[in-house]
Amino acid sequence: MKPSVRSRLRYAAAVAFVAVAIGCSSQGATETPPASASATAKQRAGDRFYVEGRFLRDPCGEKLVLRGVNEMFVWNHDRTGAALVEQIDRSGANAVRVVWTTKDGTVAEMDKAIENVAARGMLPIIELHDATGDIDKLELVMSHWLSPEVLAVLKKHEKHLVLNVGNEIGDASVPRERFQDVYVSAIRRLRDAGVRAPIMIDASTWGQDLERLVDVGPALVKSDPQGDVLLSVHAWWTDGSRSAIAHRLTAAVESGLPIVVGEFGPHAVFECEKHPFDLDGFLEITDKLEIGFVAWSWGGVNNRDCAGSFDMTEGGDITKLRPWGRLVVEQSPHGIARTSVRSRFLSEGRCHER
Repeated sequence: MKPSVRSRLRYAAAVAFVAVAIGCSSQGATETPPASASATAKQRAGDRFYVEGRFLRDPCGEKLVLRGVNEMFVWNHDRTGAALVEQIDRSGANAVRVVWTTKDGTVAEMDKAIENVAARGMLPIIELHDATGDIDKLELVMSHWLSPEVLAVLKKHEKHLVLNVGNEIGDASVPRERFQDVYVSAIRRLRDAGVRAPIMIDASTWGQDLERLVDVGPALVKSDPQGDVLLSVHAWWTDGSRSAIAHRLTAAVESGLPIVVGEFGPHAVFECEKHPFDLDGFLEITDKLEIGFVAWSWGGVNNRDCAGSFDMTEGGDITKLRPWGRLVVEQSPHGIARTSVRSRFLSEGRCHER
């Protein structure tokens, strides 16, 4: 993986952030998502995936708690996932976050990657990595999504797609008001352009600032006339203890917001093994609280950070799971194989009579 893509942590900023984030609570969640969003969502069942309260639901109204993986398709020789998706499918995952950029792959390849994921009964979450840590590059990302050729792909797949606007846009220096304002604008521009799929927004501070996400979340949800916004935190916290994880994720649930964990791994990105992440605790807590997660990353493309220790597999091969990948996929009673429930709409293309 390209160093510039994942080198989004600055140690001093991360330490300062953790000092604040460990006190994360539901204090900032004084405003709750509008009741009208929930009411209208029920009327949309049968149309596309939508958000209702804390949860993502499929077109049949069935709740989908994400149990997925990330994969850097755009930097793989197999950009469309012709072989990789079959391997991920065998894990039992119900979602795949498809890493893409504005310049490294074609729109046709992106289209096919989305199609291949959905064809295996997994929900594609398409995202752009160009603006990682840099909110000034949000416009670059938006220009790509709003181009006619890309809009046509989003429209084509809207019944089985989540649009993650951009990966970890915004570092620790971004003011709360600016982060909120630029994303409110982005949501409205996408809807005005006819994008109907749920929109996922990553937290600031390279995806980590859950407290800020809880604070601005109600405004982001309210800004969407559909009410279909998912909020994603990336769990690269330097304090990855069970107690810290429980504290943060309990606060997320208490906010009532549709929050998922869009990335996590065996330890923090900076100084790696000095900051281990309690995977057993995380999996148990997310299972108990019904919080969706997407692990980073499958391993079809090797991670350069931390000497490749974020790869769940060797070369994307399901038969070559590495220890942490095996825990998340197979061994934990709270992992993917034991808790992933796929959308019957995605698997069968229709809803069942109740």
